[in-house]
Amino acid sequence: MRRRIAGLGVLARVFMVEPVPMADLVEAAREADIGVVPYTACTPCNAYALPNKLFEYLMAGLAVVAPRLPGLTPLVEGERVGLTFEPGRADSLAAVLEQLASDGRLLAELRQRARQAALDRYNAPEQARELVAAWGL
Repeated sequence: MRRRIAGLGVLARVFMVEPVPMADLVEAAREADIGVVPYTACTPCNAYALPNKLFEYLMAGLAVVAPRLPGLTPLVEGERVGLTFEPGRADSLAAVLEQLASDGRLLAELRQRARQAALDRYNAPEQARELVAAWGL
């Protein structure tokens, strides 16, 4: 990946960081502005999944960029925490990233809503309450 970035001549705009321990992940992610979920609908599991990474992005207060898949779209668009792109289409992903890069106000709004959604609903204590209620415990 590093060779590809260098070959494209975008070293000044793209950077990669070393892995961090899971306990430090959300804090480390806060240095970013956008979290990308790179899923495709290659399996039903991927099409309907809500990956942990999504919730880590929300807790870090990142605007989420995710493919328009049945599992991701309702949360990302419904909660207005990010933008979606056509899965498997690099041009669609690029257009969404360009939109966020050129609209600081939108980016800030999405980031704020992402963090608030994590604090209000998408966290372990809140989800535990919903599971207990759903299971009738």
